[in-house]
Amino acid sequence: MAPRSPNVDAFAANLERAGSWLTPFGGFGPDNFLVGRPDFHFADYREWIAARFPPNRFRQLEEKMDWPTLYAIGAFIQALGQNPGLEEELTRLGTRAHVYVGTGIGSISGIAEGARSLDRAQRRWDRFWAEKNPGLAAHLAASPEERAARRPDAPALPADLPPEERPEAEEIWWHYWAGCSPDLAAYLEELRQIESVGVDGDIESGKISMLKEKQRRYAQLQKRWQAPEPPWRSVSANLIWNIHNTPASQISMLGRITGLAFAPAPAPSLGTCPPASPRHSQGATPAAARACRMAAVGPSFEGVMMWSASALTPTATGSMPSGRKPRAVMRSRSPRIHSTEPPATWVPRSAVRGFETAASAEITRAL
Repeated sequence: MAPRSPNVDAFAANLERAGSWLTPFGGFGPDNFLVGRPDFHFADYREWIAARFPPNRFRQLEEKMDWPTLYAIGAFIQALGQNPGLEEELTRLGTRAHVYVGTGIGSISGIAEGARSLDRAQRRWDRFWAEKNPGLAAHLAASPEERAARRPDAPALPADLPPEERPEAEEIWWHYWAGCSPDLAAYLEELRQIESVGVDGDIESGKISMLKEKQRRYAQLQKRWQAPEPPWRSVSANLIWNIHNTPASQISMLGRITGLAFAPAPAPSLGTCPPASPRHSQGATPAAARACRMAAVGPSFEGVMMWSASALTPTATGSMPSGRKPRAVMRSRSPRIHSTEPPATWVPRSAVRGFETAASAEITRAL
């Protein structure tokens, strides 16, 4: 996928001609920033997908997947078309065929849109409940001295601040008064009761009835209060559909590849290195360097080094493949990596089922 190049042949032809492939980007207002927009049409791959999957599969991908995943799918299908027999070979290899897709910053457009949707919904939500709060009207009717005495923690009136500070001040203002709204407290209590509805009898037959009952009660709740959609219902689930691993997972499903599929997005606070030699640990943090040295058990080692340190970093797993078939996987069992306590357990390759990237002590013990 490249600017002015929907496929490899077009890309090769464009390389023979001079000229810029970049176009202006006005996503943040008028500016001089140029970007390369791929000449990409996902409909070009409808026929390939329809020949292998149910009719609704293409529509699902088109509606739920963001550009990084759609680009990856298109590139994968092109690669299969340029290499006859590759599709069957990938299936034949079973778990020996892996999918690694580096997605960089990931679905940044989807993340940005989700953040904007949440921000807009939160503003509507806060203002609705704040304006219904009788305490706000009493606060505005009081003198400045009375306001300071009654609610010393209340934010400043946005109108009293300079114009450039008012947008953020209004957000703080409405959020404060919504948080102490008795009507919002009553609404949330009713919502709590709706969400506490459980399944009666058989789970398989009762869960659909339970979900329908919740939806019916929730619709009645919204109609009674005339409230806007809550912020937690205002962000598309597509945000979760497009995590960093989605391109790799979609390729594995479309290609029926049963081996490991993941996005090599390591934890930057730890650093990452292939386990072939201690020299690869240069530039990593001290903790990561020790982990790399522990992984480098000899020049003949071939494998994947993985660690998980949730107490040390918010990201779950960092890994870097050596490019060859792994013989062992290093799994984390310690929340902190230091020199006196090994941070991982070595698991023989023959005992690892699918090389799971979500390492845990429980899985390791089970193995």
